[in-house]
Amino acid sequence: MIKINEQISQLRRQAGMTQEELASKLGVTNQAVSKWESAQCCPDIALLPDIARLFGLTVDELLTGASAENPVAVDLPDVLKDDGVIRVLQFRGCELIRWDKREENGEKNTIKLEFPESGDKAHIEIYGNVESEGDVNCADVNGYVEAGGYVNCADVGGYVEAAGGVNCSDVNGYVEAAGGVNCSDVNGYLEAAGGVNCGNVEGYVEAAGDVNCGNVGDYLEAAGDVNCGNVSGYVEAGRDVTCGNVSDGDVTAANGDVSCGTVYGDVTAGADVTVDTVNGDISAGGDIIYNQINGDRD
Repeated sequence: MIKINEQISQLRRQAGMTQEELASKLGVTNQAVSKWESAQCCPDIALLPDIARLFGLTVDELLTGASAENPVAVDLPDVLKDDGVIRVLQFRGCELIRWDKREENGEKNTIKLEFPESGDKAHIEIYGNVESEGDVNCADVNGYVEAGGYVNCADVGGYVEAAGGVNCSDVNGYVEAAGGVNCSDVNGYLEAAGGVNCGNVEGYVEAAGDVNCGNVGDYLEAAGDVNCGNVSGYVEAGRDVTCGNVSDGDVTAANGDVSCGTVYGDVTAGADVTVDTVNGDISAGGDIIYNQINGDRD
């Protein structure tokens, strides 16, 4: 079998190009081309469509060497790292696609992934979206994630929807979960049928359990306790509320205490209230401690 380094060297020479000229056309260094041809390393997978197009080939012909003129084959593993990572490559013709592949009718194509028969967990790199009828366990995802079970991953470039819990790093969209949510920052809203433990949330937060988070860019509703930073909307909790400033709404702790900074609205608590400044009324079932109030207290 012809190897990828031999294939590139042969094609370059047939085209009458120097290594410097090939490097210039591909936007890489001379040293990179030299290392490819001497089998010290392989081209980045994302460069394969450009290399194939430059020599008038499809990516399939570049990798397999199969054509009417050249029936020999390239050893495909030569272009991949032996690191145990499952890589999914999607092509339209010889163009590498990093997001969903769609036909003219707009319907999505489903790609079936083959996992080790041993049942061991596999590490997967995904340059696009993830849709699964079951659980999702993965590293970074550049697109969205939709799962029929729980989601356990690193950073997500889009939204996350899960029929179970969500455990991940940063999410660049919204999060909707039928269970609890544990994550870093969320650049959209967050809805959870369980508790929430996260960083900052750009949108609103609705949770059927406790909420522990950073700043919230909109309102916050929780059936349990709330422990957060500043909130740009109102706060409603079934139990205690501990937060920073609430800049545009009321704070209500139906069956608990309220402990906040400045509240630009009313404060209602089933137990004690401890606040710095309230630009509204205070109603509490217990003690009230404050520095300044611009409304009534009850």
